[in-house]
Amino acid sequence: MPLEGMYRAARAARIYDGPDEVHRQTVARHALRDYHASEIPTDHIPTRTIAAKKKFADVLEFLEAESV
Repeated sequence: MPLEGMYRAARAARIYDGPDEVHRQTVARHALRDYHASEIPTDHIPTRTIAAKKKFADVLEFLEAESV
């Protein structure tokens, strides 16, 4: 049957064609070849959170009072 022959050929192709992981790595290497990492942010998020809470303390208190 034709379908059975195709399945048999596909199984043999996986053996001589190599594992899928190699293909994925090759594609990823080509796709990321021209990629340059962006600059890492220098701001410390917890410090910014504390500063924002101090700056907007009155607004936060108002919103908390409204929600209760």
